[in-house]
Amino acid sequence: MDLVRFISALGLAVLMLMPRTVNASGDVFRFEASADDFHFELILVGREDPGSVQARWTGKPASTTMRRHHIDMDRARQRLFVHPAHADGESAFELRVSGTVDELWFEGRRLQGVADWTVW
Repeated sequence: MDLVRFISALGLAVLMLMPRTVNASGDVFRFEASADDFHFELILVGREDPGSVQARWTGKPASTTMRRHHIDMDRARQRLFVHPAHADGESAFELRVSGTVDELWFEGRRLQGVADWTVW
């Protein structure tokens, strides 16, 4: 019986020494579009759909403020619609993805891009 108790205690000690994993966040969606010298990237980050928006583009000013976005997402049908929730003076964009049709409207320009629905 002492051997069983010893092995149980040893197993518990090993488990306590192992690094604890936290629910890691990752990418739940990624979109990229480029034209000439302009590049746009949007990533939805989080533990579940739809996640939070991280958008970058050529010439984007360094900003420390968080921006709210309107997100409609249907992963099963691979449909996504994203745009800033409020006009705040920063560049406006609208992203529509439906299956293989990926289109970005950015400051009056229409760009075709590539969507990646893989969850990382």
